[in-house]
Amino acid sequence: MRLKTRQISALTLATLLIFGFQNCAKVGTNGINVESLASSANADVSPVDTAIPGTPGDGEVPVSSGGIEKMKQSFTVNSTQKIDILFVVDNSGSMEYEQQSMASRLNDFIQIVAGLDWRISVTTTDPKSSVYGDGNLVALHGSTNTFIMDSSMDQITAQNVLGQTIQRSETGSASEQGIYATRRAIERSIASTDVRKQFIRPDAALAVIVISDEDESAYNTKNSGKNLISYIDYQFSNRKAFTFNSIISRPGDTNCLNGEGKTEGYKYQELSKLTGGIIGDVCATDYSSQVKAIAKEINKTAKAITLSCAPVDLVNSPIVVTQNNQPVANFTVSGRNLVFADELAPGTYDVSFACAK
Repeated sequence: MRLKTRQISALTLATLLIFGFQNCAKVGTNGINVESLASSANADVSPVDTAIPGTPGDGEVPVSSGGIEKMKQSFTVNSTQKIDILFVVDNSGSMEYEQQSMASRLNDFIQIVAGLDWRISVTTTDPKSSVYGDGNLVALHGSTNTFIMDSSMDQITAQNVLGQTIQRSETGSASEQGIYATRRAIERSIASTDVRKQFIRPDAALAVIVISDEDESAYNTKNSGKNLISYIDYQFSNRKAFTFNSIISRPGDTNCLNGEGKTEGYKYQELSKLTGGIIGDVCATDYSSQVKAIAKEINKTAKAITLSCAPVDLVNSPIVVTQNNQPVANFTVSGRNLVFADELAPGTYDVSFACAK
């Protein structure tokens, strides 16, 4: 691993969803719902994949076979915007320089998300450590047995705790695995009997922010972004809004790769595109302004919903959103997200759209 020679930084975050999904179904020509969950049969296992009971959904998301399927989905807009945010931070030797000033890089994050019902936890890209890796939530700064911070905290205290927790002092594994760490953190939240189980709330959106100068380094089941989507859909019955945001060495960014970026983040980029997440530049120099952009994007969550798949064929199969049979307009499409110009009122909404088979 090599040390950094100049300061780099950047964060950007996609619009997140805070709405619970209900009754998502594929509709065939005969009107019969079609089961859409992937099978977990014959999934390979990483050598560091410690098994946790009750974790199906490892099947690779099927590749489109051509054609279009009509979809119908209902969702509920709540009056309280609930967001669970997981930071997955690269603590390997190549990030040593950035880690020295990581706390200041997150300045003002908490202040800008004030007003949302948020929870934040931190883990690392290390796939092995039983203390700060393998999806274990790390203890918050200044504590030994507290792993979750929430919006009830004083803003100044919360900002300090977040910054100091993300600024890691240990040197973790050189095998960075942010997707794997995300999967394991969710598994642990589902299976845990201690306070960490409270992190993933069933009625809250989940936003992941990976900060790393290297791509996912393994190719096993739990390192697959498509499998992670399949797993989350299965575990939360298609009701969990999920966005994956990558602060990486962006593929094709020669300036970054010739400077401080180590390997192109192809896997992270792919997963961000699949979930409508933002792909940030880990080599950018203006870190503080981009941190503010992250928090501001989170505040737009009341104006977005996340569909079960990316809509296609918008000309022949336009997206139709209704509430009480009345059309709702003024939205744009970003990946799986519908971003509304105005905040949606609480209630139940229905959406019709088309996806690739």
